[in-house]
Amino acid sequence: MKCKLCHSCKIIKLKSINSVEIKSKYKIDIKRFFTKETFEHFKCLTCNLKFFDNVLTGDSLFYDQLQENTSYYEKDKVEFDYALSKIAQINPSKILEIGAGRGYFAEKIKDSYNIKVSEFSQKSMKYLKEKNISFDEKHDTYDFICAFQVLEHVEDINSFLNYIDSKLNENGSLLISVPNNDSEYFKNVFDVLDYPPHHMYQFSSKSLHYIGKKMNYSLKDYWTEPMRIEHYFNIIKAKRFKLMKAQPIKKTFFALFDYLLTPYFHDDNLLGHTHAILFKKEKKHEIS
Repeated sequence: MKCKLCHSCKIIKLKSINSVEIKSKYKIDIKRFFTKETFEHFKCLTCNLKFFDNVLTGDSLFYDQLQENTSYYEKDKVEFDYALSKIAQINPSKILEIGAGRGYFAEKIKDSYNIKVSEFSQKSMKYLKEKNISFDEKHDTYDFICAFQVLEHVEDINSFLNYIDSKLNENGSLLISVPNNDSEYFKNVFDVLDYPPHHMYQFSSKSLHYIGKKMNYSLKDYWTEPMRIEHYFNIIKAKRFKLMKAQPIKKTFFALFDYLLTPYFHDDNLLGHTHAILFKKEKKHEIS
């Protein structure tokens, strides 16, 4: 077993996960993604990436079905504002958004910048076409590439990074945002969407920074999302559930108590759900 990012053999097994537990959390059929009754969760001691094995990555139908929940794609992610600030500074001539979803980010800037998109989900591609958002073509290259909440979904990180490198011009910029596995949210809350077949990887700050080392890109900036109040409430709720799971009456009472007081104790200095990183491709190189 080798790390799927840095290829190190210094891998530890965190746990085995029963696929029944994951399947039961979904309202759609995901049986086809699990080849065995259990699958494994690993951590690389070299780059700190966490990843899963013995499970298949979600397909287009899976993501089409997830989109039936209208809240799956957020219209205004906080990392959109971060990306907009960087685009304004850099002023790239051509932009590519990989995994554009319903096109909420591309819509924001398509009248001001030359942006194209790529997308995996057939349903999302339909939305993008309806919004007259241009699609990436085979020989297109770009000065700025962004991927919001995409890297944790891909089947093969190395192939994905090589694709990005082939599309990014010399001196171009790459912005990646992913869920922050260092955050209090993921340390305390079981979120089924952070597991396969939805997420195949979990990125700490160290593993996200390692991408620059792997691609021989220079680091330009690193950003963390402030703790959002809804995520803070979920942390309190999860902690309370662990304490009160054997006492359902008290759990109900304290759930109301938490709901009323959370806005007053919410700490947005805590690490939030998402982090993002900005790299620059400065000279000819090869990805290791």
